[in-house]
Amino acid sequence: MKRRLFLLLVILLIMAAAGPVMGQIYGPDQTVHGYGRQDGTYVQPYHRTVPDHDPSNNYSTQGNMNPWTGQMGTVNPNNQPLTPAQPNPYGRQQRRSWP
Repeated sequence: MKRRLFLLLVILLIMAAAGPVMGQIYGPDQTVHGYGRQDGTYVQPYHRTVPDHDPSNNYSTQGNMNPWTGQMGTVNPNNQPLTPAQPNPYGRQQRRSWP
């Protein structure tokens, strides 16, 4: 019992020490204030990660958890569409013509 308690304490201390470090690696969260859309709907305030064109560190990505809501991510980062800031790494795609 003492060994389990000690192990739990060590794990908690490691997690507490890693929290600020991970915050520095991934950057701070942004608070988006509530706003009204042109169609009259109101968008509630929310938190998000700082935009950086990396889909792997977003709250909605599989394997990540939103610390504000406790929800697990569901988006597969490998199926993200390419954006102008993220050019196609394979160059221009060519169609293959079959004989």
